[in-house]
Amino acid sequence: MTPEIEAELKAIGAVDDAEINLADAALVLAWADNPTVNIERYRQHLGKIETTMAEEAETTIFDGPPSDILHRQIDLINRVLFHKFGYCPSDKREFRNIAESNLFRTIERRKGLPILLGILYMHAARSQEWQISGLSFPSHFLMRMDYQGQRQIIDVFDNGRLVDASDMRNLAKDILGPNAELDYRYYEPMSNRDILIRAVNHIKFHLIEDEHFDKALWWVNVLKIIAPDEPRLYFDSGVLYTRLAEYEKAMDDLNQFIDTSDDAHSRHEAEFLLLSIKDMTGK
Repeated sequence: MTPEIEAELKAIGAVDDAEINLADAALVLAWADNPTVNIERYRQHLGKIETTMAEEAETTIFDGPPSDILHRQIDLINRVLFHKFGYCPSDKREFRNIAESNLFRTIERRKGLPILLGILYMHAARSQEWQISGLSFPSHFLMRMDYQGQRQIIDVFDNGRLVDASDMRNLAKDILGPNAELDYRYYEPMSNRDILIRAVNHIKFHLIEDEHFDKALWWVNVLKIIAPDEPRLYFDSGVLYTRLAEYEKAMDDLNQFIDTSDDAHSRHEAEFLLLSIKDMTGK
């Protein structure tokens, strides 16, 4: 990692979550994995999305009854992102391709994973200071837009289709099994850092599945730079250091997790792993 990239990652880690420019931060993560690429051309693309949104919003958003403004906002983002710029979701068969998790590639192909399209969707909305957030729905990235007490939930994987509670229940059953029901936590907004971590977790999951533990650990350590106060990352790195037989580092990170996490179940898992390491190493 170059000093310039590391400095940009540290700058993200140093600010309050609300101050993070989500799409730009996702570009910096892509840059960390592709340090020879010129990030500025992708930043220029984000600028074009902002400019197009501003031009279109000026003539369309307030052209109609105030009660329809939220729908017109959503329609405008859909028109700009999916029609003017030609974005579309990746085929589900491509989801396992780690390269699909890189925002550079998404912008080049105008095609990508739902969470990356969601980041661009949120960038378009936030460029106009419209209220939008990613939701903590499992394994399927949904967003919510708000306007003066009105709310709509959006599925970027389906080109910005509006979804209701029945749609979300069916999604939950498809993902979690036929007995799954909606949980209030699925409606909770995600922080910017949580969205970035979720995007990288897609990469990490497949790297671990393929037993590329060193690269998975590299990504976890990158996330620690942008989210230095997230305890779960220390559990993840502790597990990966263990898989790589780097036991001293594993114990340090597991102890860090135990000291900072309020997740009792995961703390118990970390304590058990720590004891296992001590048994193996005699320390």
